[in-house]
Amino acid sequence: MGDTLLLMVLIGLVITVGLLKGDNLASADENPGTNISPVDASPYYDDTGPPEATSTFWAWNEVIGWIDFHNTHTVNVRNKYLGGYSDSPFDEISLNCETSPVGNICGVSDYKVESDGGNLFGWAWNDLIGWISFCNGQGTSTCPTTSFPFQTRIENAIVPDQPPSDFVDYAWNDVVGWISFNCEGTGHSGDCATGLGPDYRVRTKWFATSTVGYLDSATFDTLIPGSVKYNSILWDGAMPAGTGVSFQLATSDSPDGPGGDWSKEDFWGPSGTDADSYDFNSGHTKASQDKEYGRYFFTSLGDPNYHFGKRYFRYRVWLFSNSNSPLSPRVDEVIINWGI
Repeated sequence: MGDTLLLMVLIGLVITVGLLKGDNLASADENPGTNISPVDASPYYDDTGPPEATSTFWAWNEVIGWIDFHNTHTVNVRNKYLGGYSDSPFDEISLNCETSPVGNICGVSDYKVESDGGNLFGWAWNDLIGWISFCNGQGTSTCPTTSFPFQTRIENAIVPDQPPSDFVDYAWNDVVGWISFNCEGTGHSGDCATGLGPDYRVRTKWFATSTVGYLDSATFDTLIPGSVKYNSILWDGAMPAGTGVSFQLATSDSPDGPGGDWSKEDFWGPSGTDADSYDFNSGHTKASQDKEYGRYFFTSLGDPNYHFGKRYFRYRVWLFSNSNSPLSPRVDEVIINWGI
């Protein structure tokens, strides 16, 4: 990089996203114990065709019939698990041992339907038919794998990162077979696109959000007061599809920070304020073809250079997961390039 001085900052650990935006547990109606939509179209099969409106809390099984996810006012969707129990002609289906129809029974049987941000897995229980698998493709002996692969997911229905969200696909029980959560393209019951059955789905006001975390570096000393020019940020790591990494830089004439500490307002992006950052997303590629930058992601700090002449610096790195999966970027090494 010419005659400039180069400072390499080794983070020394894999940085992963560590802060959650929180569970989006919004009440679906006047019953705060559920975030399942209350739209009732009383679904049924008969010669008159599908109901006039879309039902948003019914699942379907060809043996049991309709499974009601709203009537008990207990079913709720959170970032990491489902709670409560649904109603059916075969009595309640418990989604979590902590919130079964008879209370917390985890000391007797520890089970729940879990979520990794939209993909469901784990087990529900019904006293008459036994275990219901939300398999998510796990290759266990109790999950159909080769002939009958399946998974259950919750997908943003209309706008990414905004409610509502729909359950899609199906779960499996060894006694009654497939349980369908959505008439769209299940292949195991009436398909709403073909008019073979009513327009049904299980809909929730929960929605998958991106998980966000950040890390502030230690304070670094360039040992050059008055004439330091900060040129660029380079980093090595990985950005899976849908994830992102951003940087902000703070500089000071004092090791204690511009105002005696290092505050949020001191970390700047291209505008010279904390309102923006130097952003990377999964569309960026490493400069592996460039012999100067080697394996790194690269961005120039550009002009005007708001950090000129400041001896001390810190960086803040933001990591963003994708919104519907547990994919997170990874930062292994950071390089702040500066010279005189």
